[in-house]
Amino acid sequence: MATARRSDLQNKRYWALVNRLPHLDDFGRRQITMQVTGHVSTKDLSVSEMNGLCQYIEYLLGERRIEDVEFPNRISHGQVSEISRLEKDMGWVENPARLEGFLLRQTGGRTKVLSDLTRIEAQKVLNGLKFIQRREKQEQPA
Repeated sequence: MATARRSDLQNKRYWALVNRLPHLDDFGRRQITMQVTGHVSTKDLSVSEMNGLCQYIEYLLGERRIEDVEFPNRISHGQVSEISRLEKDMGWVENPARLEGFLLRQTGGRTKVLSDLTRIEAQKVLNGLKFIQRREKQEQPA
């Protein structure tokens, strides 16, 4: 799958924004990149991921509201609603610790908060929940 190539102007915008952040070293820059896009290096970013990263840095600088920032790698609203539906169908709503524990296992201990998942992690969680739901239905006597 080919992705559109980022322009030099977009790369210059990123570096201009990063240089305005006070006391940001290489490690901090990579942490922000990982948090927003799921990639460690900006070399791996697509055009939309770089735009989302620049928007987030503008938010850190106080130039943009967080509601206006696009997180291209974050869990989608559709994935959140599907996970919530499965949680309700399986009866896990009464015990939120059950879903939190499942999220911790699926993300390798990275997070137990649904909104912190990446799209890939959310898909992994969805597949796991669907598998558990199918297994529980098969185990129930008719």
